[in-house]
Amino acid sequence: MQNCVRSGCLVLADIDWRHLSVMGYVMDVNFLDIGFIALILAFAIWGWRQKLLMQIVGFIGLFIGIFLSMESLEIVAPIFASISLVSGSTAILISLITVFLIVVYFYHFFYRWAHKRAKMKIPAFLENGGGLLFGVLSSVLIACMLSISMALLPLGGTLQAQMDGAKVRSHIESAGIGIYDFITKKINGSLTFIQCLEAATKEVGVGEFDDNYIGLLLELNSSEAIKWKSTATK
Repeated sequence: MQNCVRSGCLVLADIDWRHLSVMGYVMDVNFLDIGFIALILAFAIWGWRQKLLMQIVGFIGLFIGIFLSMESLEIVAPIFASISLVSGSTAILISLITVFLIVVYFYHFFYRWAHKRAKMKIPAFLENGGGLLFGVLSSVLIACMLSISMALLPLGGTLQAQMDGAKVRSHIESAGIGIYDFITKKINGSLTFIQCLEAATKEVGVGEFDDNYIGLLLELNSSEAIKWKSTATK
């Protein structure tokens, strides 16, 4: 029995799970795509069950966290870049995570208060449907930030191959940035998502960033990155 189990484990270990064959057709399996889709489905189901009001409260907190972390990037990222031996992209990632977690921590107290006291009576189909909608919106924002955060990391090997081969990733980033910019356009004095990254890059110093980071900005349609790329190639 033990020999059978050991043999089975060896067979599983020898399988290249990135390339599965079904009826003679080879499928490229991208686990990052699967993860993004699973995240969206999970939040959709959770939104349906949690109902509309709490999903709105949760979405507002999520957006405030992302908004403040992006708007403060120009100030906070240079601080981390100056006091630690990290690259510019890593300093941006640390800044985003730090500010976001601080904001979400304090907002959590309001969320708990709202969960106990806030009530809204509307038809069930609006409760569930609205909750599902805001659950999906929240999941797209989260998936977008996760994708960009992973792109800021110095990945290599299989993880980098998964990032490069992810077909859903670009759509999620576009959708997430679209949601962010749609809301921030209604806030006076705010910057777009890409403008926040560009401003932080200038403050830290373009020379502190590698080609992968500039490539990420190009993927996000940064006009400044085009100038930086052309200057670097001269």
